[in-house]
Formats: sequence, C-alpha cells, structure tokens
Amino acid sequence: MKKPTEKIKDMNTNEMNTKEMFSKYKNVKDRQKSFKPLNIKQEKTFIYIFFIAGVVLLFITFLYYEFYYLPSNFNNKKNFITILDSRNNKNNPYLFHQKFGSNSSGTIVVENGIKVKNLDNYIEYNTLNPDDCNTTLMNVSIKLNLKLPYISPNQNWHKSFRNDKNIIQFANSPIISYNPIKNKIIFAILYKDNPNRSITEKIEIDGIIEYWMDIMYVIENRIISVYLNKKLIKKHILKAVPILNFNNRTLVKVGDYNNNFNGLVNNITLYEKTITAKEIQKL
Repeated sequence: MKKPTEKIKDMNTNEMNTKEMFSKYKNVKDRQKSFKPLNIKQEKTFIYIFFIAGVVLLFITFLYYEFYYLPSNFNNKKNFITILDSRNNKNNPYLFHQKFGSNSSGTIVVENGIKVKNLDNYIEYNTLNPDDCNTTLMNVSIKLNLKLPYISPNQNWHKSFRNDKNIIQFANSPIISYNPIKNKIIFAILYKDNPNRSITEKIEIDGIIEYWMDIMYVIENRIISVYLNKKLIKKHILKAVPILNFNNRTLVKVGDYNNNFNGLVNNITLYEKTITAKEIQKL
C-alpha cells in the first residue's frame, strides 16, 4: 500500500503529463490555424510556374534532339564518302594549279622523270557489294566547298580561257567544271532521249569570285537540285533518266592536267543518298 507522500507524487506526475499533452495538442492546433490554404491567385501562379517549367524543358529537349542527336546520328551512319578533305592536306585547301591531276584521258603524267601529283581514285561504296561492278547508284548527293580565283585571261592558263575546267568527273557523267570566261560552275550530266543517242545536259550557276562557295548537288532520279550556301537556288528536271557512273568500276578523276581552274578546294564529299533540305542545314 502506497504512502500518502507517494500518492501525492503520482498525482503531480499525472497532472504534469496532462498539461504536457494539452500543450502539445495546443501547439498542433496553433500550427493548423497558422496554415492557410492557397487562394485562387496563388494557385494560378503555381500553375503558371509549372507550365512554364514544362515548356522550357520541352524546348531544351527539342534543341538537344535537333542540334545534337540528329546531326551526330546522321554523321555516325556511314552513308558518305570523302573524296577530298583539306585535313588530309595539312589543313590546307587543295590548289588546282596547272601541274596537278592526270591528263584528259586519265593517264598519269610524268615530267622530268617525276610523276605529277594526282588524286584520282576508285571509290569503295558503302551501299554496294565490293564485288558488284554493274550496279550504279541513282540517288546521290555531291557536296563541294571551293573558292574561285581572279585571274586575267592571259595568266596561268595553259589551255584556252574559254574551255571548261574539270574539277571532278565520274567517267563521262556527271562532270563538275568551271568556265572562266562565262564565270559559270557547270554540272554536266548525260541522259538518253532514245536508245542510240546520249545528250549532255548542263546545269549552270554563277560563280562568286574570291569567296568560298558551299555547293550541293542532289540527284534524285530525273530531278537535280542545286544548293548554294545551304539555300536552294535551282531545280532542274531532266527529260529522261540520267546516265550515272556511281559504281565500283569507275575511276573518279580529280582535276585536269594543264586545264585546271586555278582555284582552291576544301572538301568534296559524295553522299550515297539524296540529302534533304533539313539535313543540308545541319552539314
């Protein structure tokens, strides 16, 4: 049996516990009272903030997809062949002076017992079987980055100033050249209007002297699209299906000994597909 003093202690302890519980309960009530629900204006503000954050996130995702993912994915696919690249020339553009390239028949020129430099080559196409010498690609794109010189007619021309100066040719079709007297860059391509006759169609654009020109020719069956500095400047429709020599047996001839255009070339790339306008903007 508890003594009177112990009973008093127990009563005091219970009273303190009750006061403490009441105090905690009161604090919780006070906190609940201090928390006020958001009004309509505040709710709208939060909605706007979340909406703007979502739009910004979508925009960042779009930029990443358009300017990083697609270009890297496009370039990672081996659908192009680099024919000429200044990075393989100590980062210097190739000068198409007169003592460069093979002769008009594709034969290597020898002067004073030394072979004249040429960059003629057979292309190994990624989309063709290496043993297949008959199949020819019909939908391709050719990209050139070049700079035309300013040279008077009586300087540094070993052949007529009026002649077309071949820059690159895939056998007899297509051929890309420059005519100094007309100041025209010419894309010559063959087609047959009947089984016994081949016709050369020339698609010309104006040259821009002493400025770098970025030119893209897109061949899609009979349609030839020409882009200059990533802008479509000409679309030409041939009267018949073209004769093309994008195959494993064709020697790609770069330059023309004693008949060069005396200009600079940074890059020539062949794409084994038709490049779209959207893809051109990313190149």
